[in-house]
Amino acid sequence: MSQANVEIVRQIYGHLALGNFWAIAPLLHPQIAWDWGPDMALVEGTTVYRGPQGVGAATREWLKAWEGARIEAEEFFDTGEQVVAFVHIHARPKHGGPEVEMRSANVWTVRDGLATGMKGLTRDVALKAVGLSE
Repeated sequence: MSQANVEIVRQIYGHLALGNFWAIAPLLHPQIAWDWGPDMALVEGTTVYRGPQGVGAATREWLKAWEGARIEAEEFFDTGEQVVAFVHIHARPKHGGPEVEMRSANVWTVRDGLATGMKGLTRDVALKAVGLSE
């Protein structure tokens, strides 16, 4: 089952790498808890968004600042029900300037073929959260 979970997360990042944020909706559970994490919080104190509609609204808000953005997965760690993805974010500011790059990690929870949770963390914190270390 865990390899199937990794494949679902790979599909999500396949779309995100192309900048196709909207194609991931069918892979999200209707009650998904999506937590961008403190580095990408859109509203101070608010980082958790619920359901595909909440994820879509948060993503639209985040994308307002960027001319183009994509999120690429670099490595996956399979822990059974959870999958840790090391990610590389590329974004071009809407009002000029150099491309912004950031590396972080996302901890995904997958059940019954759908992502039920995503939490953005630093890489070391993400690994510790699932009982692994670098």
